[in-house]
Amino acid sequence: MIIKAISANNFLKYEDLQLSDLPEHGVIGVRGNNESGKSSIGELICYALFGQTFANNEGEGAKLISWGEGEGSVKVTFTAGGDTTYEVSRVVDMDGNYAARLDRAGDDEPLARGCEAVTDAVAELVGFGFDEFIETFYLAQREIISPHPQSAALKSIAGLAVLEQLEDDFQEEITAERNAADQARRDSDRIEREIQDLGVREDELGDLERQAEGLRKERAERENASNALSSAMRAYREASERASAVAGQKGVAGFLSFLSLVLAVVSGGVWYLLEKMPAHPVGQKITAAVPQAQPMWFLIGAAVLAALFLIFWMRSATLKKHAGAAAAPAKELAEKLESTHRRFPPEGATDEGANDDAAAGAEAAPAAEQINALTRRLKEFQPDPAEVEKTVDQEAERVRAAAEEKSARIDQLDEAIGAERAKREQAEALQTRGRELQQKADAREDERAHRELAIELLQGSERHMLHRFNAELRNMVATLLPLFTENRYEHLQITEDLSVRVFSNKKRDYMELSEISAGTQRQIMLALRLALAEQLHALAVPGKQFLFLDEPFAFFDEDRTRETLKVFGDFHEDITQVFVVAQHFPAGSEFALDIECDGDEDKLVVGETPPPPAPTEPAAAGE
Repeated sequence: MIIKAISANNFLKYEDLQLSDLPEHGVIGVRGNNESGKSSIGELICYALFGQTFANNEGEGAKLISWGEGEGSVKVTFTAGGDTTYEVSRVVDMDGNYAARLDRAGDDEPLARGCEAVTDAVAELVGFGFDEFIETFYLAQREIISPHPQSAALKSIAGLAVLEQLEDDFQEEITAERNAADQARRDSDRIEREIQDLGVREDELGDLERQAEGLRKERAERENASNALSSAMRAYREASERASAVAGQKGVAGFLSFLSLVLAVVSGGVWYLLEKMPAHPVGQKITAAVPQAQPMWFLIGAAVLAALFLIFWMRSATLKKHAGAAAAPAKELAEKLESTHRRFPPEGATDEGANDDAAAGAEAAPAAEQINALTRRLKEFQPDPAEVEKTVDQEAERVRAAAEEKSARIDQLDEAIGAERAKREQAEALQTRGRELQQKADAREDERAHRELAIELLQGSERHMLHRFNAELRNMVATLLPLFTENRYEHLQITEDLSVRVFSNKKRDYMELSEISAGTQRQIMLALRLALAEQLHALAVPGKQFLFLDEPFAFFDEDRTRETLKVFGDFHEDITQVFVVAQHFPAGSEFALDIECDGDEDKLVVGETPPPPAPTEPAAAGE
């Protein structure tokens, strides 16, 4: 970065400052008495580039406006990265409104607008930011002190900034991973408490399901027994109705069979008397009573009646067989009634019930005796169907009612089973979530351990890089220092914390800086600072670079000042433009450009007056 022109209005000491056609090579001397505006030139450059100075932070630009003025502006024209020319301008007013603009020569549109955007764009172009600038290329009017090894600027110059940023990022991630792992463990512990609060027992669901299954089986058995009783009762009722009908038919058939037999015997006897014993008195009486009667008729009648006897007898026998078949449903009903009562006795009638409550068993006994008596009579096909139906219906209803009671209990158990399953599902979901959280916590711990290892590696790399940086710095200082001290001092010791000791040829040993003169100390510190500038240029700055040194020669005698100015002319092939500020320079000092500042003047014009800058309106406060 080479400065080509500087202009300012109502900024610091200057109502109007115009420096143009600044040489790109050699020393530019800036001289003048105190309060003459020498340092203001460096502050203008610094503010134009980064929006702040060594003494004023960002947002304090209003303090730089000339006394009594309402607005100040500054513009710097420079080249960066080669021959491309850029122009950065800033405006600030007393109300705290700011504007900034960065342009590239030949472009109609600016590269950046706004204070922050312009500052970032300038840093991107030139290869360094404000902190690095004031530690290397820009020496404000102050004591030259040893750089602090932990400063952000030095770490950036040493190439450690990226590593430290990674370390900071890893540290933040470690904190985040630790917090995430702790949170995951807290969540896992909370889930474990929730699981315990659910009160899930291992055998609870199995017990409930077994109870429900047993009740369903018992209910089905009772319903089947009740249905079987009702079915058997229907069969018995139908059999009884058929038996009643068959009994009447059987009586008629038996009577007709008996009557046919008697009449067949009588008709046969009459035939026999008439045909075989005509002289028999009975036969004669029949002949006298029925003169037209022929014996053959009685024989035919006897045959017909005999045939009717056989028919009615066979019908009677068939009906008797049917009546016997009707007894089977009665026997089946009796067996079902007996087995149902025995299998499903009334409440309190079981042996266990009798043991628990003897009175209940005694009250159930008559019902059992009634059932037993009825079944005995059923087996003999004796009871009245109405009596049987009443008892059977009562027994079937009792068994069915007990089944319905089981249904109510089954519903309760099903509800409990559903609740238990829901609890188990919730517990399983919580357990799954708990395992996931534990895995997450373990993964977070692994990530944290990896990052801690990465930080250890980074710190090792940082130590190595800092050690190498210090070694290179020592070599650079060793090159510059003899030039500044007329070869009286050549060797320095620079420790890891950048404290400096110098080798004295006279004492043949290293000396603390406190043991040498203030002028020599400043020469050593100036050499160290220039070495830092060389290092930053080598690491980050493309192309040529300028230096601005404000009062670097305090405590220097004229000879040391003159020799040092000679060194500045060509001490580095790429740091070609050097601004040097002093109250006066020794006679015979040579400059590429000599600028004299007058304390009584608030205008300074050097070179051709550049055209006025394009107006840049202040933006809203804080832009």
